[in-house]
Amino acid sequence: MKQIILSFILIIYSINIFPQYINYNPTNKYETLSSSNNELNLSKMTDTSAFYKSEIGFTTGFNWFSLFTYIVDPDHEYLYYYDNYIVSLFYVRNLGKIFSLGFELSNTTTKLNTKSTSRFIYYKLNYYINYLNFLPLFRFNILTIGKFNINLKINPYFSYIIYSKEIGEIQKYPIMNIKNNSNNYIMNSKLYPINQSPAKDLNKFFHGFRLGYNIEYAYRPNVSFLFANDFYYNNISNLNITCNCEGKWRSIAFSLGVIYKFNKTYEL
Repeated sequence: MKQIILSFILIIYSINIFPQYINYNPTNKYETLSSSNNELNLSKMTDTSAFYKSEIGFTTGFNWFSLFTYIVDPDHEYLYYYDNYIVSLFYVRNLGKIFSLGFELSNTTTKLNTKSTSRFIYYKLNYYINYLNFLPLFRFNILTIGKFNINLKINPYFSYIIYSKEIGEIQKYPIMNIKNNSNNYIMNSKLYPINQSPAKDLNKFFHGFRLGYNIEYAYRPNVSFLFANDFYYNNISNLNITCNCEGKWRSIAFSLGVIYKFNKTYEL
C-alpha cells in the first residue's frame, strides 16, 4: 500500500515538472532577466530626472510704483495711483526644456487719485477699479542653476473692468466774473459732489503689454516656489478717466506664488 501511494506521488510530481522542462529555453530566460533589469533601472530613476509637461500655479502681489508721463499741464494737473493688488491663476504647457505656452487669468484692484484743472473747472476725483486681465503666456527658460530656474515672459494682455466707483468733487467757476461795489471780482463757484458706481464714461475694455521674469525654486520635484517681477505698459487714454493725461501707464509688479507640475515623463 505504501509503495502504491509513493508511486502515485512520483507520477504527479513528474507531470508537473515535465511541461516546464519542455517549454524552457535560453531565449526566454534572457528576456526574463532583461525585463527584470529594466524594471530595476526604472525603480532607481528619481523624479529629479523627470520632465513635467504641464504646470498650474497661483500668485499674489503688489504694484510698487507706476509712472504717468506727458501730463498736459504739470503745474496744475496730475494723476497717481496706489493700493494695487494682483491675484492670478495660470496654466502652462511645456513644449520642451526651453519654450512653454500657456494662459493666465488675473484680478487687479486699483485706486487712482486724480487732480486736474481745465478752463473754469477744477476736478478732484478718486477711482476704485477692479478688473480682470487675460494674458496669453509665452515663456522661455533662460537659465537653470541647481534647483533654481529663471524664465522670461513676453505677452500682451487684455483687461475688462468688472467694478468701478468714482468719488470726489467738481468745482465750476462762471465764465463771466461779476464785480462787487469795491470793484473786486466775485468768484461764485459751484461745487458738485461725485459719488457714483459704476464710474461714468469709464472704458470697460483696454489692453497693454507685459514683460517679466520668474525665479523658481524646486521645493520638490513637482512643486516649486515662484517669485515674479513684471513690467506693465499701457496707454492711459484707454481708460478715459477725467484728467488731461496723454501719457503711458507704466507699472512694476512683484508677486509670490506656488507651482504644481504634472504629466510626468522621462523623455527629454
